Amino acid sequence: MDRDHIAGDVQELAKRIRQIALLLLVSGLFMLVTLDAPDADLVRADALINWPIIRTEVPLSTMLLYAPVTLIAILIYLHLFYGRLLKYRRQGHHPGESYVFTMTSPGGRLATDLMFYAYVPLVLVFFTWRVMFRPEAKILASATVLTIFGCALLCYLRRLLPARDWPEAGRLAFHVGFGIVFAASVVALTVFMPMALGSRQELLARFSDSMFQMRKIDLKRADLGISDDQPHVEWSRLDLRHADMRFATISGADLRGTRLSNADMRDVVAESEIYSTDFTGVNMDGARMERIRVSNALFNKASLNRAKLARAVLSETDFIESKLREADFAGARFETDVTFFRADLTGALLNQTVFAAAPSFAYASLDRSQFDGARLEYGGAFNFASLNGACFSDATLLNVRFNGAGLASATFEKAVIGIRKAGWAGAPGEERPVTFLNADLRNASFAGAYLGPGADFARSDLTGATFAGSNLVAWNGRPLAKALDGACLCRTILPDGSRIDRDCGETAEQPFSCRSEPVPILDRPPMGCTADLAGAEDRQPPG
Repeated sequence: MDRDHIAGDVQELAKRIRQIALLLLVSGLFMLVTLDAPDADLVRADALINWPIIRTEVPLSTMLLYAPVTLIAILIYLHLFYGRLLKYRRQGHHPGESYVFTMTSPGGRLATDLMFYAYVPLVLVFFTWRVMFRPEAKILASATVLTIFGCALLCYLRRLLPARDWPEAGRLAFHVGFGIVFAASVVALTVFMPMALGSRQELLARFSDSMFQMRKIDLKRADLGISDDQPHVEWSRLDLRHADMRFATISGADLRGTRLSNADMRDVVAESEIYSTDFTGVNMDGARMERIRVSNALFNKASLNRAKLARAVLSETDFIESKLREADFAGARFETDVTFFRADLTGALLNQTVFAAAPSFAYASLDRSQFDGARLEYGGAFNFASLNGACFSDATLLNVRFNGAGLASATFEKAVIGIRKAGWAGAPGEERPVTFLNADLRNASFAGAYLGPGADFARSDLTGATFAGSNLVAWNGRPLAKALDGACLCRTILPDGSRIDRDCGETAEQPFSCRSEPVPILDRPPMGCTADLAGAEDRQPPG
């Protein structure tokens, strides 16, 4: 091939590279501007994104797939031509016109390296950062990592490796440093990453959580619920850890599979009369949900460990088989029936809660939970629940059933326990006694409690229990001994301070209600009752 033909080919290559580089620059900027949208516009599974200039709405999921692919394809196309141009330049052929990527000055070389090797990885990093809470983020992150390594390796092979004459010691140091970093990265990917995914999974989880804490997804005051224009809202598989959702509206949204751990959901509204707001299976550990208003919602099998729902208002809400360990419901109000069937509320705080309808805690785990000052005036069921070490001090328990419940070391000091009667605290209710049938009340304390009329301890184990100072009233005129008939009485302190050891000792005729197994040992001791116990006598129902 003659020299003139080669010169023309080199000039044509340079022009083509300039055009492709300009296309790459414009495409990247176009995509950056497109994703410069509020987080609220990016969370919906069916979100649409408005492309600037052409003013066309496209599905966000489609854009997140095709935009990076297009950008990487343009980059590969660019490097095919640039590699050919570099081959000509090493042979001593240079284009007649001067371009940035043909300059040999430090500034020109730096601009070329930034454009050809760093620009696309930076755009992809921005893409991943902006939509890191969407399910597509995993694919974007993988593409970003591969692109970074590919560009870094290409830069090393093209820019640094062919230079045999080292102009300065720093260039040699750069060679060595780059090789060490690249080798370490390869080793990390091939050796340590499988280990991290196994035994070091917790470390990766902490790193991921810190990234979301830095990202701080902003959904404050966003309207993300159903509407006439949007009858169905799905947040499928979103990761909204540490998101700021204060004062947001999510009524009727489908959040199944979403992660909301440590999210700030204070004053959120999730009220819908037609569609249920579905939190089924959602991870909400550590979420702040103070003063949240929830109606017609499902939290079944959700994880709300250490979540804060203080002063929340909830109605028509189910927490069936949910995990609520050490959750804080202090001061919350349950407007209608609420179900905690088989839920885990170990160590939960329900101090000063108000139940305007009968809740169900049947078969729930409530060890070390606190109901100090709670008001269950319309009944409730704790049948077969585990309430060892629970605290009901100063609580109001009317028509509540504790049948078969484990209440070892539980505290009912200065609580009001009895039948709801007409004319007290509003409308009349169903007159049914509070029952502790076949309950485990070993070492329980009813000191100073109002127990009457109708508290029934038949077949319960009252070993070590105390009723000192309580107002234990027999039901339907029965004597006190008759009211406790069938219960296991050993080291039991009666209201007058006397002790009864009727069922103690090996020779005593043990009723079947006495338990032979040891008193349950809690994984942690009870936190202690924290409510103000004064004034319980002011809440006694009229006789």
